Amino acid sequence: MTNSNKPESIWEKLDRIPRHVFYTLLLGVMVFSLLVPLGLPIKVGTTTRNFYETVESLPKDAVVLFDIEFSASVIPEMGPQLVAVLHHVFSKQARVLFLSMAVDTHIVAQLYLLNQFRPESYGKVYGKDWVLFPYLAGGATVMAQLARDMTYFR
Repeated sequence: MTNSNKPESIWEKLDRIPRHVFYTLLLGVMVFSLLVPLGLPIKVGTTTRNFYETVESLPKDAVVLFDIEFSASVIPEMGPQLVAVLHHVFSKQARVLFLSMAVDTHIVAQLYLLNQFRPESYGKVYGKDWVLFPYLAGGATVMAQLARDMTYFR
């Protein structure tokens, strides 16, 4: 109790716990949760299931076009997703084309393709099995042209 005979709040009680004790307890809770998982079910959404089935049904020499449209600020979220999808697509023996229509996207794509994913680990050859096109200015105009005629890259 404090001097005014008013009961202490939970925050005042927690504030009195020595820092090393608090962090030791916190570490113990984290380690316990890693060693004894809760076993919560993981539900797969319809969109995810449809995407997976689409990749699974790709013919042997399919050509897949990826428009990598994220900047460096979202690499922690989007990068691992891109790597996971690329592992799946490259395991299906598909050929892959990469586009980048944002200025810094090309650099992000290079970082992930060359440093994280490594297409050569699947026996893929640049220019034959996969291609990273340079930055294309124009956004919607470029996409409209590609929809009309894929020879736009020549």
